[in-house]
Amino acid sequence: MLLNNPTNITNYGYTAVEDDVLALLGKAGAIKMDMVPTLIFKEAGEFEKMDTEVARHFLQNPKNYSWGVLQEIRDEMIEEFISNQNRLRDLYLNPLETIEGYNGKLNAKDLVSYIEYLKVRLRRSMSYMLPEFTFTKSTNPSTKTKYELIKAYWIDDDGTRSRSFNKTMGNQGLNMELLNVKMFETLGYIALLDKRVNGVLVDIVLSKGEQQWVVEVKHQVKENYIDAFATIELWKHYKTQYGMQ
Repeated sequence: MLLNNPTNITNYGYTAVEDDVLALLGKAGAIKMDMVPTLIFKEAGEFEKMDTEVARHFLQNPKNYSWGVLQEIRDEMIEEFISNQNRLRDLYLNPLETIEGYNGKLNAKDLVSYIEYLKVRLRRSMSYMLPEFTFTKSTNPSTKTKYELIKAYWIDDDGTRSRSFNKTMGNQGLNMELLNVKMFETLGYIALLDKRVNGVLVDIVLSKGEQQWVVEVKHQVKENYIDAFATIELWKHYKTQYGMQ
């Protein structure tokens, strides 16, 4: 006769071959967060106070690369990425009663559903932290205009990974200055090309409200720009999906 003994859920005699949640957390933890900037920024008022030759050399020195006005965006990306790891890890490994919002009535179905939600959200943040995409050239069939675009992988609501994110960079043949102007304008900045500030011809004068910056672009490699463009556009897409705009 079979005995109907209760199951001890912490010692039931079975060990999974691979724990997909811990494997996902391991992959996320291996992503480097030190993406190297390739632009030089200087607040315009400070730039105007510099000796002209010092100002010119400042814009030519790769040691002055920074995220500049993009630093806040970069910080937000990283903060959300780390937060997603922590939320999933805490829920998965800590006693449920220590989790904020736990009311003692959580059933297994709700728990599994929420874990899947957190897994998708983490995978999406991994998609913008380490974007996987192809850079292609295409032609508008009606206008015959040639343009460049990225086709990036994204995570659908059901967890499927698909190359479903497409973003046009601009017309084919745009130089680095114009590509950066396009990117900054999508972020709400006014970008003016080839302006003279403090006697120095600068690539871009950037402004938003009362603030202004000079930006040096010439040393930027296009591959690095494409990486940054993909990352920022995927981050914007992520924020839209989670109502963070």
